[in-house]
Amino acid sequence: MKLKNKKFFLLDKDGTLSLGNTILKGTKEFINTLRKSNIQFAVATNNSSKTGIKHLENLNNMGLDFKEENMIVSLDVAINYIRSQKIKKLFWIANSNVSEYLSHFFIYSEKMPEAILVTFDTELDYKKLEILTTLLHTDIPYYVTHSDIVCPTEKYPIPDVGTFIKVMEMTTGKLPNISFGKPSQYYIDYIKKRYDVKESEIVIVGDRLYTDIQLAQNNEITSILVLSGETDIKMYKKSNIKADFVFESVQEIVNHLN
Repeated sequence: MKLKNKKFFLLDKDGTLSLGNTILKGTKEFINTLRKSNIQFAVATNNSSKTGIKHLENLNNMGLDFKEENMIVSLDVAINYIRSQKIKKLFWIANSNVSEYLSHFFIYSEKMPEAILVTFDTELDYKKLEILTTLLHTDIPYYVTHSDIVCPTEKYPIPDVGTFIKVMEMTTGKLPNISFGKPSQYYIDYIKKRYDVKESEIVIVGDRLYTDIQLAQNNEITSILVLSGETDIKMYKKSNIKADFVFESVQEIVNHLN
């Protein structure tokens, strides 16, 4: 399997290209190689605590010079689907920045929403959980941007949407109708349509087995696991989820593109 014949690289952010505000070793060289090889790429993150613009600002502050076309956030996959369902009134769990972004597409409603959306709310408080709990006792659709249990940071992992899901399951017995982030088919379909690529032309690069590498299971997408983030070699050997390639970091991929 030759990576240099692939047309589109889908790159995880946290744990693959960077950690917090720190760029990981080899990232710049890898991105420059993709550009020189005329290989299209996009950063694909489940982290819905930021909009695509904010993620781009973070990456570009590290000197990567990405454009809006190079960014995919689970938040946008969710918005794309919810709008396709003609939903206008939405209750969401989100921080102030993401809330402002969502307000461009939906009317915020706590009493009579048509659906619920839970994002990675870094300003989560008990009042929001109370409203969410009340609404989950109804039959309206319950969506989450993604279901990652933790989010990696420079210091230690912190609770992510998957943790919120567990709290709500224990409280109400309800699970989301749809999770839009990696490894969902909704994420794959969004990428194929937005970038006009086939599954056989896509390579996913990431550090997390149950999101990044799982995305490439049972389809024609090629997967690369990098050991620069959540997964170490012991975890990988014990897992049933297998990648097509395993590298220490994105820096090693460069040798397979030249």
